[in-house]
Amino acid sequence: METPIDFANGQPAAEELPNEVVLVKTSSPTVLESSGHPSANGLGRLAPLQVTQAQFPGSGPLEYGDFTWEFRYELSEFLRRQDSSRCRSPDPGHLFLTAGVSQALDMLSTMCAGHRLGDVVLVESPTYFLAPAIFRDHGLEVVGVDTDSDGMVIQSLLDALQKLRLRGRRVAMLYTIPVHHNPTGRTMPAERREAIVGVARDHEILVIADEVYTLLTYGVSPPTTMASLGENVLSLGSFSKILAPGLRVGWIEGSPEQLKRLSKWGVIDSGGHLSHFASCVVAAAMKSRALDSHLEQLRKNFQERCRSLVGSLKSMLPEDCAVTNPNGGYFVWVKLPQHVDARELASRPDEFGFLAKPGHLFTLDACSEDNFLRLCFARLQPAQLAEGARRLAAAIQHTIDRQCEVPEKSVMCAIAETVEICAKACQAEMASQLLPQKLEDAELGRSLVTAFAEARTWEMALDVLLCMKGEGLEPTADTFADVMSACDAGSRVGGTDVESKADLERRPAQAQVMALLWRARHWGVETNARLYRTALDACSSRLWALAVSLLAEMEADGFNPLPADLDTVIQVLAGAQEEAQRGRTRQEKREISIRNVLRARTAQPTQEPRTPKWDFPPVVVESMPPAAPKRAPSRPSLREPTEVELEDVLAGERVRSNLPWSGGGPWRKWEMAVSLLEKIQISSFSPEIAALNAVITACARAQELAQCKLVLDTMKGESLQPDAVTCAQLIGGCCQRGLWEQALLILGRARDLSVASMSTCEEGLKACFRGRQPRLALLLLAEMDRMPTGVSTPAINTAIATCSRFGLWTQAIALLSELQSRLMTPSFATYAAAAAAFDAAPSIAWEQALLLLEESQRLGLASGETYASAIACCGLRWQLIVSALVDMTSARVLPAPRTYSDVLRSFSELRLAGVAVELLEDPLRKELPPG
Repeated sequence: METPIDFANGQPAAEELPNEVVLVKTSSPTVLESSGHPSANGLGRLAPLQVTQAQFPGSGPLEYGDFTWEFRYELSEFLRRQDSSRCRSPDPGHLFLTAGVSQALDMLSTMCAGHRLGDVVLVESPTYFLAPAIFRDHGLEVVGVDTDSDGMVIQSLLDALQKLRLRGRRVAMLYTIPVHHNPTGRTMPAERREAIVGVARDHEILVIADEVYTLLTYGVSPPTTMASLGENVLSLGSFSKILAPGLRVGWIEGSPEQLKRLSKWGVIDSGGHLSHFASCVVAAAMKSRALDSHLEQLRKNFQERCRSLVGSLKSMLPEDCAVTNPNGGYFVWVKLPQHVDARELASRPDEFGFLAKPGHLFTLDACSEDNFLRLCFARLQPAQLAEGARRLAAAIQHTIDRQCEVPEKSVMCAIAETVEICAKACQAEMASQLLPQKLEDAELGRSLVTAFAEARTWEMALDVLLCMKGEGLEPTADTFADVMSACDAGSRVGGTDVESKADLERRPAQAQVMALLWRARHWGVETNARLYRTALDACSSRLWALAVSLLAEMEADGFNPLPADLDTVIQVLAGAQEEAQRGRTRQEKREISIRNVLRARTAQPTQEPRTPKWDFPPVVVESMPPAAPKRAPSRPSLREPTEVELEDVLAGERVRSNLPWSGGGPWRKWEMAVSLLEKIQISSFSPEIAALNAVITACARAQELAQCKLVLDTMKGESLQPDAVTCAQLIGGCCQRGLWEQALLILGRARDLSVASMSTCEEGLKACFRGRQPRLALLLLAEMDRMPTGVSTPAINTAIATCSRFGLWTQAIALLSELQSRLMTPSFATYAAAAAAFDAAPSIAWEQALLLLEESQRLGLASGETYASAIACCGLRWQLIVSALVDMTSARVLPAPRTYSDVLRSFSELRLAGVAVELLEDPLRKELPPG
């Protein structure tokens, strides 16, 4: 077997590194020696270094010491020598020593993120694949920005900033690789770099320019660093790519004001400075100018290798491939044909003979760039690069040929990934008469079923299954499981809604799955655990009883359920508990509808089985005795299950009443969920966090808060945390039981754990209303407004009612204005609460109260309380009071009791009590207060 050619690792070859150990003599004066055999390619080109104590003022390389100024001075001189276009070298005060670029990114993330979890860092897409993990370790959200051949697209950058601003998110920094980009190898033009720096400056964003490959520019002077374009830019450099990765020495170039923040870092104060020993080695190499000649030779070597690889790829790859032609760095970016998956090529090094990084690794969603490969040429000699290009070309051609050919016992759609591709493949093969006209053996039938099932074309898979039975070819349990899985997937994928297709019985997908399960039993197919698990996966909360019965049958047939099976049933029961909470009447209506559909179907005349879409021989239909045994009937038929048989399967009545752990009643799903959780724990397995959350949710919906606490204690022991939905259900359960303090404690805990979602906050607002916490309600409302979905109308209405009820009148009125500015519709209670706020706040003008009344009248949302509060605001303005009373009468709004006393009080002061009595002459006059 050939050794795979390694295009994957982005590091120099072993020949480019020191071949011998660095020896350190501890006798005084301290001597540091670096030796190696001279060679054409190795670091042996560096002359032996003699680094003595006298070269380091104050301390040597083996002490703590403060060597940063000497290192920065030598680095400044080294950079000046490498870039002849610089009018002056960067001043040592503009340089900062680091332990490599990775450590610099970690340090800058700490500096920028601070204590603000959830801040954003913008990166290019694609980008260096290990950088996002460093940012996320500091609580930063990583957002990708589209790129083109010149780097980050300015319009995409502006669009991303606009979206983040609307979400209320702060952008901490922008990370870019402007020179010899990893992975594309491209270099950003000067105009694009200046535009990015300008946008970042306008939005007060720190730019981090990763420029580790700048000194590996071939043939010309390297581009000017981005740090020279503005004080809001820091450029990162490293000796890992030009000397040795193990040294872990690098630098940051930027303004002294920015670097001063880094110099106060606690780690530096504690350790003297970063990479002291290694920086002494590098400083000696720069001072002796040995590194200059070494770097010049590296450029020549890498340029030769780059040209060799690019030339070989362009001459060997298919025409629809594209290859970048970098003028520096380590990498070449290869675009493969449209339907060639780079992940597949990279995952089979033993078969194809090479290693490479697939393009999806360099994106944030891991879904784009599927047909791209990154190839590193720095480690390989020209002959190896040419051979690697030949192997890559052969692998691409092999993949294309395999997609086009039709195997003897399969079809092209076996490798299809979407329904559309599968349909086109089937049409093409049927037109060319390549599909078999007769199923010759069971293996071919099973292959066809599997192929169509994987392509989610369940109707074709079902056709093949029926034809197999008609020709006497016995399908296996796995074949049935494939078809059942395709039916279930068809109901979940957009554009493949089974209920809208002319399937055998026009049943819902889950009923079709259960009909297949019935067929498997009555055709004598020997069941297996996968068959049961596929049926379990198809069960929704509506079929909770079936899920429970399938689990029991699975155990009765000798198949031990896995913890994942129990988790599935637990989640089904949790969903059923939610439906039961909405009322048993709705559930009964659904069951009656299903029964009516089945009765209507069975009342129709018996129909012939559906004719398959392919030209298979006709299927002979024979009847099955009613009492056919479960396994191996003599001549099983293709008849459909009767209404009673299918209802029996759908309802699970055969075992539901006999379950030892059924909880004592069909509607106590939470007890069943708890019992299943105990079964998982007894089996010495750790339950999945989804199952624990589902159990808590079911118990909270049933207001079984004591059981919720027990499961929460279990989660705490496993160091697990409840999710946002679970916290929302717990808060709702506490509110229903009147436990407002506990609800608010759970809300606070959810916020501390950063799992407070929209539903959690909405439940928390209800708890604030009952628990007399208006200020907490305002905090929750602000938190909801920062969420991607934004604050909802019911949430603002609840907050207005809370603030008005507990004395925050000004805040209630401000929230009403915000509600109106967002074109949201207030409720009856909201207008009444806001009107009460106008009434209670003496600083509010009465004109605003009347405007509020007019608006509520226009929307038809004016209640008696709204009129009462507006009338109270009018004081002695009797004309306005009369107008309000007339409007209330014409709108047939029932007056609030306090309306009478307020009107009489105002008119009595005006000596118009008789007018007041006439105005209040209505059927409710008897409700006038005494006196």
